[in-house]
Amino acid sequence: MQNNISKSLLTLSLVAFLLQAGPGQQAGGGGAANPGGAGATPTGDLVILGDGAYPRANHAEKVEKLKSVNFENTSNYSFELAGQTSVNLKGKALTEGQTSGTFVTRNEAANANVEIAYFNLARILGVDNLFRATVPYKLGPHGCATFKAEIGNPDSLPGAMKRKNARNILAMINSNPNELKGCLREKKNGETVAINSLASTANNRPSTHALLQDLQASAAKPADGRYTFSEGYWGPKAKLAQQYSIMMTFDTVFGQWDRYSGSNIVFRIVDENTKEIEVYSSDNGGADFWNTTSWAQKQASWFGKYDRKVIEGLRSIYAFLKGQSSSLRAERLGKTYTNVDEFIVDLGLYYEKRPSQYAAELAANIKVLLTAVEANKARYGEDRVFF
Repeated sequence: MQNNISKSLLTLSLVAFLLQAGPGQQAGGGGAANPGGAGATPTGDLVILGDGAYPRANHAEKVEKLKSVNFENTSNYSFELAGQTSVNLKGKALTEGQTSGTFVTRNEAANANVEIAYFNLARILGVDNLFRATVPYKLGPHGCATFKAEIGNPDSLPGAMKRKNARNILAMINSNPNELKGCLREKKNGETVAINSLASTANNRPSTHALLQDLQASAAKPADGRYTFSEGYWGPKAKLAQQYSIMMTFDTVFGQWDRYSGSNIVFRIVDENTKEIEVYSSDNGGADFWNTTSWAQKQASWFGKYDRKVIEGLRSIYAFLKGQSSSLRAERLGKTYTNVDEFIVDLGLYYEKRPSQYAAELAANIKVLLTAVEANKARYGEDRVFF
């Protein structure tokens, strides 16, 4: 993701700076007694149907195709570097019917673990059409050699951060030329456009656009009409507000710090002639688990309207992570979990930290979100805060 934030933002000392409430002063997740939801602690088996409000994308097939990509067969692809400040390896299949994809590994502008987790959580909750399909992926020796060759001389790349990321990736390859862990993202599903008018990039926070104002808990729920953007595009109010609230929900869950730094609010163009757009969150790597909920709290403070079924699903996940339920059935994945570590790895958080550590930090972020939901619901009522 593009990173216009200073290097110091990546340190824990500054990521924990005081919250600044967003437009409308939302409840930021600070101190409700029952973050798990309204009522008694859940017990027994929990099931997430994932029957969200949007048509289901055929991502099961996409996932299998992405898993079939083999960058070890270098003659089957044409390669190039991709990314603005990230350094990614884009492989375009040369044979019709083969799948193309972009390999992303850890750098200061991207976290491959959360790229995967955004998508898999969306699959579980039934909103995967809003997110870019992404799977775990490891480059082998030929893929590593290809990536190294494409980077070439890091000093020739534009931008200090991109050059730094390239040098770090070369160091990882040199330390283990046989394997580089990361993720593989699908080719973007349709034409996209960055809507920077929703960001106050200088402050790395949402702008005061009408869409963001309508997502405050105190505002009436958007109904008829359209949002227009200075980039020349528009979208239906009710649809866009609900979609964008889902993205903000995910940004809270994963501690997203880079959404509003520039070019990271991505929409899909529904119709180029009419300029209609919809949310398509295609670049989610600027999120990290730093053993702090600071960014989850900031994100939670910036909005106060939620997709009811997404929140219900997150309550079930929180209960499972905290040992309050004996199992979790993810209907969309066709799988029942009785082991938290297995769930975490399947979610996509598969390297860098222990599954138990990821589980604890993920639960802490979800707690922030659910606490904010309960506070806003108590103050403004369910009808106002839930789509």
